[in-house]
Amino acid sequence: MRRRPELSFSPPDPTISDEHGELSCITCGDVAVEARVVALDRGNALVELSGRREKVAVDLVEGVAVGDVVLCHAGVALEKLESPPRELESDGR
Repeated sequence: MRRRPELSFSPPDPTISDEHGELSCITCGDVAVEARVVALDRGNALVELSGRREKVAVDLVEGVAVGDVVLCHAGVALEKLESPPRELESDGR
């Protein structure tokens, strides 16, 4: 009986930089956006970017708090960013 070769797997980074340096999804090519958390409610966050607000799921990211900046795609927060982008720093929040 032939044995199958062992495959090692490490989860890929869910985002990649496109040719313009923007973060985009490797599966669909859409751009992920950075937004500031303004409220939390049972596994969801209300995030704001450029005056617009949207609800996103935060189940995949530990320790999200109001004021944090998260990377979002398709209604899901993928990562908490340690240093917010300049445009989010300068809006006074």
